[in-house]
Parts: sequence; C-alpha cells; structure tokens
Amino acid sequence: VASGKDPQEEKEQDKQHGTRSRAHTVRVVAAEFIEQYAKPRNRTWPEAQRIIEKYVNPVWGERPMAAITRADVDMLVEGIAHRGAPVMANRTLAQLRKLFNWAVTKPRFELVASPVGRISRPGHEQSRSRYLSDGEIRALWKACDQVGYPFGPFTQLLLLTVSRRDVVASMRRHDIDLIGALWTIPAEVMKSGRPHIVPLSNLSLTIISNIPNIEDAQHVFPAHGKQGHTFTNRYISGFSKAKARLDNLSGVTNWTFHDLRRTATTHMGELQVPRHIRKLLLDHSENDVTGIYDRYDYISERRKALEAWADKVTRLTENG
Repeated sequence: VASGKDPQEEKEQDKQHGTRSRAHTVRVVAAEFIEQYAKPRNRTWPEAQRIIEKYVNPVWGERPMAAITRADVDMLVEGIAHRGAPVMANRTLAQLRKLFNWAVTKPRFELVASPVGRISRPGHEQSRSRYLSDGEIRALWKACDQVGYPFGPFTQLLLLTVSRRDVVASMRRHDIDLIGALWTIPAEVMKSGRPHIVPLSNLSLTIISNIPNIEDAQHVFPAHGKQGHTFTNRYISGFSKAKARLDNLSGVTNWTFHDLRRTATTHMGELQVPRHIRKLLLDHSENDVTGIYDRYDYISERRKALEAWADKVTRLTENG
C-alpha cells in the first residue's frame, strides 16, 4: 500500500488473467484457427484438423496457449519422430507453425511471439520414386476388378486420369460431361486453386458409366454409413483399409495411391508423350515466360495422351 499498489486489485487482475488463459487453451484456439483460417484458405483443412486432434490436443489441449514454450514444441515433434513417424512429425510442426503465427496476430490470445520459430524439422524426408511396372499394373487392375465398387473403379480412375486421390474421391456427377468426354474439376478442389479439365478416355468413360448412380448423391463415390445409409453430400474415405485389401489380392506392395500419378506419368513418357503435356495433365504450372504467354489449353493433345495411356493399360490387362 505504501508503494502505491493495491494488493486486492492485483489479485483480481491475476484471477481475470487466469480465466482468460483457461478460456484460451490450445484446444479452443486451435478450433478457432481451423474455422477462421484453415477452412476458408485451404481445401486440405481436414488433414490439419486431424493432425491437431490426434497429436496436439491429447498433449496440450487443456493448457493455456500462451504457456506453450519452444521446449514444449521440440519435445512434442521429436516424440512423434522417435515413435517412427518422422514425416508426420514434420507435418505436425508445420501445422503448429501456422497455428501459432495466426494466433500471434490476434491480441485476445495475448501471445507475444510464436514458440515454433527456429525449430528445425525433426524428420528426414526423401522424395519418392516408386512407380508400378507393367506386371504390377496388371495385377493391381485385376485386384480392382475383384474388389469392385467403390474402391475398385476408384483406383482404376486414379491410374487413368493422373489425378490426386482426394480429387477423384470427390468427383461429382454434374462435373462430368459424358457426351464431350470431359471432367471439369472445380477450383476449390484443386491444389493449384484453379479449375482443371481432364479429357476422359473411352476406358474411363466405360468405368464411370458402370458405376451405380445412387439417387440424390452428389458424388460418383458417395460415403456410406451404417446399415447401407448413403450420405448425399459426402464422399468415400477409409483408403488405408481399401489399399490393404488391394495389396493382399494383387501381391503388389510398397506403393501409395499417389504413386499411381507417377506411374501414369512415367509410362506416358515411354509412350513418347511430350513432357509439357504430362505436366499439364498433372496440373503443374509453367513458370517460364513461354508458359505465362501460352494460353492454348492443349485439350486435344491431352486427350490423345490419355487415350494412348488407356490403350496400354487395356493391352496389359487383357493379355495378362
């Protein structure tokens, strides 16, 4: 009191600060981050949410956001790496960096700085080079026929369209022009953030035409719940279980769904498909001056490339 301070007022301030800290736990702030930042900006926000819920919230969920230190971050990601998941440790660190950088910009969270700064990725990542051989393509295709709908035709379309897993999984019927043999993928689904047109080969059209058309379902591969209930606005998941079954039936192992893009691209190279056409099929941007000024869409050239690739797949699977 002699020094001009009010002990009771300080206690009230501490109490209020503690209440704010409890309100701003990692779990609460992370939920706001997903809703306000990740969802509007990134179509892969479900993966960010999954990482936070699986690896972050169980450890820090009830702790005040402002109480997390660099040592905490380092211990968390190193622990994930040491459990045999170095790539996931890197992904978790990347999400934490985004989360804390966003939270620092919000004064209500009372963060002075992010604790993630200057922490190196704990896991070593090596770019994959895996692609399937002729014999492996034949075996996998037959396994797809055995598995049937939905994951059989889903995997076959992955291979034929050179598209990403979630893009094919979220394929919508109204985006497909069966007469023009074109699949227009909306911008919000594409990693590049721009619409992408995929010419559909005759083999792709045959597969799509044979897929059951479930009434009111938006997607070609709608999600199913218990007792066969169909979700009209959701698409399939459970890729790990489906791949395990394909592995067992085909005998092909050590591959991922993403490797099918590399497989198709590599084999199209052997078919003399020009590199710039393969790049367009992958929807990889042209960064040179020619790419900036060249506005031609090369749809006919892309169609020819995908037909040549489908013809090879047909020869492999019919002669096996």
